[in-house]
Amino acid sequence: MYAASNGYMLMVQPLLEAGADPNVIDLTGATALHMASEKGYLAVVDMLLKAGADPAIRESRGRSAIDVATAEGSPEIVDLINAAARRRKQELMAEADDAAFSRAKEANTAVAYLSYLSSYPAGRHREEAEAALGPGVYLAVDVAAGERIEGRHVQAAVVEGIGAGEVRGHSMIAGGCYARARPAGSRLEWSDVAARCSR
Repeated sequence: MYAASNGYMLMVQPLLEAGADPNVIDLTGATALHMASEKGYLAVVDMLLKAGADPAIRESRGRSAIDVATAEGSPEIVDLINAAARRRKQELMAEADDAAFSRAKEANTAVAYLSYLSSYPAGRHREEAEAALGPGVYLAVDVAAGERIEGRHVQAAVVEGIGAGEVRGHSMIAGGCYARARPAGSRLEWSDVAARCSR
């Protein structure tokens, strides 16, 4: 903390490489990131962020490092902390996406894959989850009553065939059926269709 608060870059880097915790707090709840941000030490802030310093930690007065940097008029440091926070958020989202897909793959059921797809509609493993489901009954996305069912309403296929083979593959989409109201994420069954699909 002493090295960071005084801008001693040549001390900060070796300490971090040796395993020093960048999120240690002092008696006021401030971290090295608070101190370096307050004094405008851009290079030290960068080192701390790359070593895993948490910009969300608040000191005893309720200020985060970005609050301190803003108060001290350090726009470069504000930008650096914001960029690090965005990267961290993306990393956490990717980790959650991976974990959810891993659980779906382990269960290896249509319900598990559908749960993954409804939670992560633009997920990193979307194509693999959809491939595991195969053709058949569809998962609806915001289909209003009387609205024509199109590709944009469909998230994924579930099981092979519905309605004694009346709907096969993607004919349900292409054929222009009309639906009863279905909320986002609900399964679209043959009973939800108000008109027979043309094939």
